[in-house]
Amino acid sequence: MSGITFNWEVPSALHPERVSVIIPCFNQGRFLPDAIKSVLAQTYRDLEVLVMDDGSTDDTGEVASTYPMVRLLQQRNQGVATARNAALRESTGGYLVFLDADDRLLPYALDVGIDALAARPSCAFAAGHCRFIGPDGTVLPTPPQRMVQSDHYRQLLRRNYIWNPGSVMYRRTVFETTVGFRTCVGPTADYDLYLRISKDRPVYCHSTIVAEYRRHEAAMTCNASAMLKAERAVLQSQWGHIKKDRLSRDAYKVAIRQSQTHYAGELLQHISTVVPAGEWRAASGSLSLLLRYCAPGVVRQMTGRIKQTLRAALLNPTGHATE
Repeated sequence: MSGITFNWEVPSALHPERVSVIIPCFNQGRFLPDAIKSVLAQTYRDLEVLVMDDGSTDDTGEVASTYPMVRLLQQRNQGVATARNAALRESTGGYLVFLDADDRLLPYALDVGIDALAARPSCAFAAGHCRFIGPDGTVLPTPPQRMVQSDHYRQLLRRNYIWNPGSVMYRRTVFETTVGFRTCVGPTADYDLYLRISKDRPVYCHSTIVAEYRRHEAAMTCNASAMLKAERAVLQSQWGHIKKDRLSRDAYKVAIRQSQTHYAGELLQHISTVVPAGEWRAASGSLSLLLRYCAPGVVRQMTGRIKQTLRAALLNPTGHATE
């Protein structure tokens, strides 16, 4: 299992009440100031900010260096999971928040997390809600989010109710016994970590909006093919733990079906975008993933839409089929 564990025999630099906010960044220099400023504006003041430049080719390093309170770390490009793990090694706080470089924290976010964990000493992490923002930071309409109060592992298995990594505050001690972010599941490493922690330890969910989740085309979650494969790997990694428990198996089946349906729709949308432009290789790749990872029933549901998409793509602007 690829991840990180700590040597807890050398805790000399640890500050138990400090919150370490880790911001991995790969070519998101245009959004990074918003993320940094949102941390520096926190009402909770015992904090440190670590920006991990994951081999960016833009001005990420220069942007981070303009903030004296920010500690800039740099590595060759290895992905968000490795970036988080590397910064985790360098952090000194007793609490941890992982904020994506294109997102923001609301000013009271750290206070809310600290208070939630202080009131629940056995909980490994506290997770809140988020709201959507656009590329320019404008607040967007946000669908209702679930408020889960019990049976967190099965509820997370059924569907990831934590929409944004920045809405979660971890106790550092969690990583004494739990491997950090697994690099083999890249874009869904946070979901993987929630499952592995909640399987063995109590966690807490509250409904306070503590983070802002930026929606834009360059966001990692917009890559449907990568997300589908990674999410499937995360779910399958839980099978050994749940296969003898009927309720968990039922939750697993629901999760697989929902994942297939969701990403099948996104892959179909991608096909409908690239086919009219003549990008047949890209369309073929998405169609191949749909057929490989989605159950026959899901594919059958999508067949009509696939036919409509391909037919529309083969029509010229006057509405007549091309030769």
